[in-house]
Amino acid sequence: MKNTFLLFIYAILFTTLLGSCKKSDKNAANEDPTPEFLRTGWILQIANNVARTYDFPQIQAAGQRTVEIRAWQYIGTLGWQSNQQFTASYQATSNQVFITSATGYQEIWDILSIEPTRLLISLNGQQTYIYNCNEPGWPVLIRSSVRGCR
Repeated sequence: MKNTFLLFIYAILFTTLLGSCKKSDKNAANEDPTPEFLRTGWILQIANNVARTYDFPQIQAAGQRTVEIRAWQYIGTLGWQSNQQFTASYQATSNQVFITSATGYQEIWDILSIEPTRLLISLNGQQTYIYNCNEPGWPVLIRSSVRGCR
């Protein structure tokens, strides 16, 4: 009787442990592969009156991760205006972000350094900083348009 009871306890323990292992394997397989630094919005300042925003926290579409890209321009008394907006798919590792759209638009970011408020990237052979839009100082209109900045 004592051996049967112990065998029963071991069976329950084994089943419980096996079930929890399967659950953690399932969670690991479904884990979002997006690098942590892309879980926010980013701003690339091209000139004093021109910027581009990248909103990576997007919904997965057709099995691909998407990023919303907007081009911004400061126009005299009108202020900041978005003159282009499109969605592209991306693939990312901790060293590189590859962005491509159905229209043929393509960008490759080679990540040179990751800082809390900015990334140093190589874009089209030029080293440039791209800034975290959660930081104060960026126009409110731009920050409020990017989900990753809210």
